[in-house]
Amino acid sequence: MHKVDVDSLLKDFMAERATPKIHRILTTCLALLHHEFNLSEDKEGMLVFPSSLGFHCKTIACKILEQLALPATLDFLLARLREIKPELAIQPDKIQASTIADKERFFSIGAFGLAVWRRAGKKLSAQSVEALLSNFCAWQMSCWI
Repeated sequence: MHKVDVDSLLKDFMAERATPKIHRILTTCLALLHHEFNLSEDKEGMLVFPSSLGFHCKTIACKILEQLALPATLDFLLARLREIKPELAIQPDKIQASTIADKERFFSIGAFGLAVWRRAGKKLSAQSVEALLSNFCAWQMSCWI
């Protein structure tokens, strides 16, 4: 979650002669931001920007993979995400696309792993490759049924 002090931001960009009108301008700006983008002001007068769901899910997926210390299938990651954060409206295709696109943190070989593993030269064990292949084959078969 990100916060912005709209009052200070407006004062920085306005001429001194417009300062008496700052409250009216601020009220109008906040109303427009709430109406157009569903953004709200907190108790301290800060404009609250909610965190991106995709970013949040990728951060949790990183923690899951760090704990597992092995690459994992999308189905496994989604199941763990739902266990950890059941209140999130997780959309598998968006999570998959955003994770594949994030080459700095992830790599994909039919399953997802952390890019730091690849940069560190971590080798996958035969057991983990076997598990990946069986999960991938099961997923492929479910697509045909």
